[in-house]
Amino acid sequence: IYQDKKENYWIGSLSGIARMTPDGTVETFEKKFKGPKLLQATNTYSITEDNEGNIWFATLHEDAACYVYDGNKFFTYSTKDGFSHNLVNSAMRDRQGILWFGTINGVTKKEGKILSTIPGTEKINVWWILQDNKSHYWFASEKGAIKYDGVSFQYFTKKDGFVDGRVRTIVQDSHRNFWFATDEGVFSYDSKTFSKIDQASGLSSNTIYSLLLDGKYSLWIGTNKGLNRLNIDRYYANREIDLKQYGKEEGFIGLECNSNAAYKDKNGHLW
Repeated sequence: IYQDKKENYWIGSLSGIARMTPDGTVETFEKKFKGPKLLQATNTYSITEDNEGNIWFATLHEDAACYVYDGNKFFTYSTKDGFSHNLVNSAMRDRQGILWFGTINGVTKKEGKILSTIPGTEKINVWWILQDNKSHYWFASEKGAIKYDGVSFQYFTKKDGFVDGRVRTIVQDSHRNFWFATDEGVFSYDSKTFSKIDQASGLSSNTIYSLLLDGKYSLWIGTNKGLNRLNIDRYYANREIDLKQYGKEEGFIGLECNSNAAYKDKNGHLW
């Protein structure tokens, strides 16, 4: 899910894309656009927008890393143009306007018209990219978390009190602390030590797919068995783990959440 500069919502799915306009009209790709039929059957995994207003769709398709919509037509980028792989898990624009892409074979960035792979990330499956308050980059990978300062890497794994396995998402809260979605629960990091919140703490599952900060006092945690809300103000005040679970009984339409499918729009609404 992504809200563009014109306040359209773009929704990626297993079978292509849809756009919801500000008045609530939903237009599917097949109905509205006359682009490559390939996109209609493509798993669109992440969406972002560049400084020129082009919408980038990161895909899990062997023939194209990203589809780009310029307002009139679609065109593609692939390994032929400089992507490290055509299977792209995540796409984001940083505060400097640089586009970053996490692929199953490293991190690609687009600065101006130049696409390049970050040396040292080859053979790393990257699920998510975060730019922190110091403009360092955090890569959520298949084998832990990686911090990149533009020159060197710092790896966080089990030896640091973290995990060696998959990290799907990383967010940074207003206290400048980090939260990580893993298959062993949610980890917080205060730049010194890691702490874990898991099923034994009250989560509906240890398999975490998404994390979203609402800008108030809550961290929303999407799992394979429902949605959870953690009161982070109480957590920081006295380490109280105040969790509320949401499922079908509370009006949550599904049960299993998806990666890259949690979004806070410009009006503060959560999707």
